[in-house]
Amino acid sequence: MHALDFTTGYAGIAIRYDGETPWHGYGSRVHDDATLDDWRIAAGLNWEVDERTVYYSRQVPTVVGGNDFDLKNVPTPIENRKVLVRTDNQEPLGIVGKGYHVVQPEQVMDFYKELIEANGFQMDTAGSLMDGKRIWALARIGESTRIFGQDKIDGYVLLATSYDSSMATTCQFTSVRVVCNNTLEWATQDGKGAFKIAHNKKFDADEAKGALGLTKETWELYEQQVNKLANTHVDLETALAFFTAVLGKDAITITEDGKPAYSPTFQKMFAAYERSPGANLKSAHHTAWGLVNAVTFYQDHMAKTSKSGSRLNSAWFGSGANRKAKAMEEAVKIAA
Repeated sequence: MHALDFTTGYAGIAIRYDGETPWHGYGSRVHDDATLDDWRIAAGLNWEVDERTVYYSRQVPTVVGGNDFDLKNVPTPIENRKVLVRTDNQEPLGIVGKGYHVVQPEQVMDFYKELIEANGFQMDTAGSLMDGKRIWALARIGESTRIFGQDKIDGYVLLATSYDSSMATTCQFTSVRVVCNNTLEWATQDGKGAFKIAHNKKFDADEAKGALGLTKETWELYEQQVNKLANTHVDLETALAFFTAVLGKDAITITEDGKPAYSPTFQKMFAAYERSPGANLKSAHHTAWGLVNAVTFYQDHMAKTSKSGSRLNSAWFGSGANRKAKAMEEAVKIAA
């Protein structure tokens, strides 16, 4: 399922013309010669965020005659709060504090301007989630690798922000495994994989780029890590322990007769480890890299969500993203 914004009458996502349509089967195709403004329009992000005063209805006693009085509802501003409103449909996105710094949709797209012109980056997808409460843009960094000459992985940079206090503005490295379209946040050797700035501070695009370290060496470090995982053979006992560690309390369920058993989620992840797209490649078949991709495949393509349309949101920004990070952490331990 998807969390795409349909408030404009069409799915709020734009996809590079020769790219694969991710998960949901929706999206406007964008040609390679498109401008960033073209991308913003195609992604349904051709709007701004207004900051407006929040009022509440205050009941004030009002004399209506003699000793009689009534309660009159008087609109009263809340001094330390503001409501963020979409300019295209006048719908509220969230009530936030006075010090909340908004990163406009145009700023999100413009973040990539210099990277495209000077570094050869290429826009890949952009869109809006949860009726516009979260927006993102994703660009290819022009780096890719093939593990054992087969398993292709492409590098990306993702920028996302929110208008409802649910998420800091986040710039992060993301990889996509082409054979199955799995996504995974990745980090450099010193742990840099994401730069986050809370909304009580003004977003500085140059600061984000500098802090993240958008260099060829960064990708090369990730390549080394992935190749090490792909060269680490995993036996059955290690695989079972891995999924148990990743899932924690969700790994085991109690059957009707009171006996412990592997949970449905555990079983689906293990099935993905054995049979998901790319699981039979040398890089993934019974390797630590295969373990990671079992988790990412489950979170990106199989996980059930509590609300319709939240899988993409979870896989990139929520509990699914946290579980992927845990999978990578556990796999690195195995490879070490």
